[in-house]
Amino acid sequence: MEKLDLTINNESESFHKIIDNIVSDFYLVILDAVQTNAELSNVH
Repeated sequence: MEKLDLTINNESESFHKIIDNIVSDFYLVILDAVQTNAELSNVH
C-alpha cells in the first residue's frame, strides 16, 4: 500500500508541474499577444 501511495504522490507532483508549465506558456503567449497588439496599435 505504501508503494501505491508513493506512486500517486509522484503522479500528482508531475501533474502539477505539467499544469504549471501550461499556465506559464499560456501566460507568455497572452503577454506576447498583448505586446504585439500594442505595437500594431501604435503603428496605426
